[in-house]
Amino acid sequence: MSLGKTNDKLLVTKSNGLIEASYKLTTNEQRIILMLAAKVQPEDKEFTRYRIEVDEFVTLLGLKNKGVHNDIQEIIKGLMKKTFGIKKEKSLLYLHWLASAEYFVGQGYMELEFSPKLKPYLLQLKERFTTYRLYDVMQLRSVYSIRIYELLKQYAQIGTRFFDLADLKFILGIEKNEYERYGHFKSKVLKVAQKELAEKTDISFDFEEIKSGRKVAKINFIIQKREVEVQGELPLSEGEPGLISRLREFGLTEIQIDHIIKTYDEAYILDNLTIVERDYQSGKVKNLTGYAYKALEQDYRKNKTSLEKKQEKGRLNNASYIGVPEHIIEQQERQKAMEMQKNEENVESIEDKRKHVEELLVALGEKKG
Repeated sequence: MSLGKTNDKLLVTKSNGLIEASYKLTTNEQRIILMLAAKVQPEDKEFTRYRIEVDEFVTLLGLKNKGVHNDIQEIIKGLMKKTFGIKKEKSLLYLHWLASAEYFVGQGYMELEFSPKLKPYLLQLKERFTTYRLYDVMQLRSVYSIRIYELLKQYAQIGTRFFDLADLKFILGIEKNEYERYGHFKSKVLKVAQKELAEKTDISFDFEEIKSGRKVAKINFIIQKREVEVQGELPLSEGEPGLISRLREFGLTEIQIDHIIKTYDEAYILDNLTIVERDYQSGKVKNLTGYAYKALEQDYRKNKTSLEKKQEKGRLNNASYIGVPEHIIEQQERQKAMEMQKNEENVESIEDKRKHVEELLVALGEKKG
């Protein structure tokens, strides 16, 4: 399924509470929700009516042109009826996905609006959220693959995630009379997701079955990161695609990534991200994205070289360094160090000559005496 040239740049950001909510949508319903979520901007304070072209839906959902208008209307009507629940601190919130859906007959587009009750889970997120590329899930065919991708992407920095089997089924919206035998659940849900994620997304996984007696009671997912070749245009930044992908893993926006790539060198970025990842895994960090951006702006590396310390001091004392790439600053510092060394050598040379002259004068004075 072709997703066009720009969909690799679209990001989906959801609160972890929404990712862990119990619901079940069809694959096409899931894709519509994800497409809408990707249209929400980080700075948005309210939901708007999001306009989507019919052609965009056709490409997005892999529909055939014949009867496409009826297909889309049926999908939207089905989605309008769906409710789901989100666990809150002292309650369980039941809500609809959409507040409204308006189809403009003969004009080739529709406007959809999220339920206002979803604002805390999609707008102005500061902590406990997960960001990923829309491209990485739109090719998945199984609705369970999409859900498992989100649940594992949430823990990609940690590398493992445990679930009670009953809890996992509940989150995936699997009814008690569905996949009652574990072997059926394993082959139709886990194995399908394992194959799809490994072939089509930026993460893959293995899983361990933990038994209680003779029955499987828990699943331990072991998550691996993958580099994925994305069709279409590269982001605005001119940095290495692998570095850009690494920054995206921390939920940074394209604007933030563009600034970071243009301001700091690769070694500096990777060193700081390693520190952020370590702190996150130790449980010290709640807002991963905010912590990562602050680390890159303030440099959280502890073992700095003497040259780096001089550079840091120079940047703090010299406003002209603000926004200047690291390698330029380093070059300027080296030049200054070389000039200082030459000046010191010149001073030493003059001092040596002065002493030599004084010694000659003393010797001449002794001869005259």
